[in-house]
Amino acid sequence: VYVLANQLQDMNIHALYTSPLKRAHDTADIINRHHNLSIYIDDRLTSADLGSVQGKVKNHEIKQFLKDFWQYKKSGDDIESFGAMKERIEDFLDFIKKNHSPDDTIIIVTHRPTIRMFYIIAQVDFDIIEPAENCRPLYFHFDTFLTYKPN
Repeated sequence: VYVLANQLQDMNIHALYTSPLKRAHDTADIINRHHNLSIYIDDRLTSADLGSVQGKVKNHEIKQFLKDFWQYKKSGDDIESFGAMKERIEDFLDFIKKNHSPDDTIIIVTHRPTIRMFYIIAQVDFDIIEPAENCRPLYFHFDTFLTYKPN
């Protein structure tokens, strides 16, 4: 995280948004040490809500569970559906579009499932995307549509 913060220290950043989950907020705090911005906590940036399954899926089951979720197969009364998560992220992006210029540089600190939804909204072919490592910056451009910009 500190390496990323140092890489971003000379960027002209206009806003910093984070998920309310502690690990994301802690990362935003570290990135912000060079910028002294207000950090906006936004519930729409939280990870997928897996309801009663949260924390109970074993490591060896995770891959199949997430594959099912992303293929619209997995849902339940207390599990956030793919469509609900997509709507939540689209609502956040509408907020960004209304409140920021396309030239603004905005940092969003969030989680893998949420980032994956950004890719889906940007209509990025998953075959060309390298797996996101923790604290790896990913670049998107947002004017009329969300566009992924490979590093």
